[in-house]
Amino acid sequence: MPTVSILVPSYNHAQYLRECLDSAVAQTFEDWELILVDDASSDDSASIARSFEDPRVRVLVNGENLGTYGALQRGLDEASGEFVAVLNSDDVWLPEKIHSQVVLMRDHPTTQFCYTLGDQISAEGLMHANQHHDWPRDEVQELLPFLLRENRILASSVMFRREGLRFHTECRYSGDWIALLEHAALGPCVCVPEPMTLWRIHESNSHRRSPGQLEEEIWLREGIRSRRWHRTGVLQKAVKAGLAQNEMHLAALYVLAGSIHQARMAAIRGLGIRPSSAAAKRVAATHLPARAAKRKLWPSEDLSPTSSDRSPLVWNDPDPSGPDADESKSRAAS
Repeated sequence: MPTVSILVPSYNHAQYLRECLDSAVAQTFEDWELILVDDASSDDSASIARSFEDPRVRVLVNGENLGTYGALQRGLDEASGEFVAVLNSDDVWLPEKIHSQVVLMRDHPTTQFCYTLGDQISAEGLMHANQHHDWPRDEVQELLPFLLRENRILASSVMFRREGLRFHTECRYSGDWIALLEHAALGPCVCVPEPMTLWRIHESNSHRRSPGQLEEEIWLREGIRSRRWHRTGVLQKAVKAGLAQNEMHLAALYVLAGSIHQARMAAIRGLGIRPSSAAAKRVAATHLPARAAKRKLWPSEDLSPTSSDRSPLVWNDPDPSGPDADESKSRAAS
């Protein structure tokens, strides 16, 4: 059984795929398997993947497009490693990435996942990118309060413990954020504070804001609101701050979607959770006429969400503050 299962969801990235897979094969840590799931690509991605003769590389081809997280779940179902690392088919790893993460995860056996910092690759070449901003850079971190407000972790930088991991296949854009939240709710994580993941920027990146992405982010943030996030070891003041920020973001997204009443209610809720001048200004903005509020908060955006009848988000893990709390804590400590 390999130590690490590398999952590569692949869709129409033939021009980047060889560089991506080369970076996995070049890892200094060699005890891994790589499962590439071609998600019904219309280019020659599958044949490029099959050209790798390394016996550790397996290629699965979907008969129909399942989306990134459907492809990841299919790969996960085939995985046998102790750890699971995600590598998107247009991204690149530095050679020491997997080794650094395995060492940290083994040094801290109660942590839930490990991630690295990253830089960007574009048509112009390598660019330094401080996507991490003011987030912590300590070796061991409690990231739950930060993830409640936003996700600044690169999907291709993450290594999870395999036990208990499952991807939300109903997602197109935010499944990695949900998985990180679910694991951060169970315990701390570890960080390699170096840019060992290179994130490619190009016109077809799925992270770019679109009507579907807007709708899914609103759905996810409503899911954050609906769940209790109390856990031993995490300061409740910090959790409250994260939840208040989530409401502030929701208010802005509701404005962009044209739902001014929902925006006002979210801003008022955020102000109630954690009073601040920024929250008060957001409440004031939602009392403007809808067009004026949109111009104030989104001067360069003109999007509306796709129509959706999604069911509310159902979290994979037990609520750490609910009746299954003891079970959650036991899993976190195992």
